[in-house]
Amino acid sequence: MNKQQIIFETETFCAVLAYLLWMKNIELRHRFLYVDNEGTKFCMMKGSSENETVEVLCGIFAELEILVEKKCWLARVPSHSNTADKPSGGISHDLLATGFLDEMENVIIAVKRLFAFMRKKLGKRAECIVKFPK
Repeated sequence: MNKQQIIFETETFCAVLAYLLWMKNIELRHRFLYVDNEGTKFCMMKGSSENETVEVLCGIFAELEILVEKKCWLARVPSHSNTADKPSGGISHDLLATGFLDEMENVIIAVKRLFAFMRKKLGKRAECIVKFPK
């Protein structure tokens, strides 16, 4: 399978990545996770997808929810209100000026770990579904 666009997979990956990165700060707390894709929201709520890549990501998300011992409320945020749009476009975010930290080094480590875990779960099918970085 060679897809032209992987927005659904990318949005779901980023949601799971955010949850993974913030796990240590959200244990035993109620939480909200805003996503910018309806498919991502519904598949993560349902815990499954017909898309193999998203299916694996939903499973990982469910495992993370079990680890933090609380369910996460999922909601969609419209693109124009999405605070992640500036950084994902390479534009410095206004929050950095208020004392928030740039966690890019931790993000890179987490992305590599998440890709490795997905590759393991998907097995040989992985390379044809998503082009994983080495």
